[in-house]
Amino acid sequence: MEGNSRARALYEKFGFKITGIKPNAIRLENGDFLDEYSRIKLL
Repeated sequence: MEGNSRARALYEKFGFKITGIKPNAIRLENGDFLDEYSRIKLL
């Protein structure tokens, strides 16, 4: 999810790569929208 820099850094640290972005996939209570990121890690 867009905006969560600590979680994004953790995923990157463990080798996950962004494979796709869903624009405006999540609507917050205040009406704002956030992008959602799909990730993958090859084993």
